[in-house]
Amino acid sequence: MDKSRSPRNIEFDRVQYRLKLGLAPETRIVLRVARLWPQQRIDRLIEALPACPKDGLPVAAVVIGEGSEREYLEALARKRGVRVIFAGVVANAELAEHYLCADLYLATSNRTNLSNSVLEALNHGLPVVALATGGTGSVIREGVNGRLVAFDQKQRLGEILEQTLSDSVLLDRLSEGALRTAEELIPSYEQRMEQEVAALSLRPVVITHLSRGKD
Repeated sequence: MDKSRSPRNIEFDRVQYRLKLGLAPETRIVLRVARLWPQQRIDRLIEALPACPKDGLPVAAVVIGEGSEREYLEALARKRGVRVIFAGVVANAELAEHYLCADLYLATSNRTNLSNSVLEALNHGLPVVALATGGTGSVIREGVNGRLVAFDQKQRLGEILEQTLSDSVLLDRLSEGALRTAEELIPSYEQRMEQEVAALSLRPVVITHLSRGKD
């Protein structure tokens, strides 16, 4: 993982980012990076997205990726009357802008939400709201670097999403927590290379020849 792309090393114009997407400058953005297929349950993101937030500020989702469910998801967004921008496939070099300019990352898959994109979100200081499936709770910590929603309470995703997006103080605190988590748990590219070299390095092998004694 390229840790040089954290908010402490690179900056993007959040207002300009929104204008490029045709959004109002004050729009709060929920991000998801995933293949658009059933296992990812992008439909849960669309269902959770508030159409008319109580505080009046607009909310939109940016979904990066392609897959067999795109038409279905686009239709679902139209049906619910929520703003979802399907950005398609984005080059790795361009992903940093999306992570750094969003307000929240939402992970809603069934099996586990410890995907590479979730780790990238933390690396960019982006708080994560995630369903607590698989080992997700070992990294996403409630009130520390995001919000963790029990799977049997997934119907509360919309409530928790709106509550978190409307609290700028909480978002700032979770963003700092995301960066701390990335520093603690995610090795840099150089550290990863050192670990792999150490794991794969050949060590001297001592071979003992056993001679069979004569009777």
